[in-house]
Amino acid sequence: MMKYYRPHSGKGYSRDDDHLALFQELLGRMPKKLALSGKYSKEYFDAKGIMKNVRRMEPWNLHDVLVQKYLWESEEALRFSEFLLPMLRFDKSKRASAAECQAPMAIIDE
Repeated sequence: MMKYYRPHSGKGYSRDDDHLALFQELLGRMPKKLALSGKYSKEYFDAKGIMKNVRRMEPWNLHDVLVQKYLWESEEALRFSEFLLPMLRFDKSKRASAAECQAPMAIIDE
């Protein structure tokens, strides 16, 4: 379970499969339209946009990754998660821009 962010291959799945699965464990299921839009989508996703080779995923939110794996303080992990997650949205039209990300720079300690 403690595998972020080191994708690796395994029995029946590639390193790229694992990388896509890690994103979905962190951010939720990839929208079908996006999952099926890539040049190599058919290698990784079925017609419903569900991963072919990785069926079992364990959701793990960013706050918990930072606290449990990297031993961050909860408040610091919360502030950083709130800052970072808008930049990681699957839908690039909903992703935070660089200008929008400048405002919350208070997450950096003085």
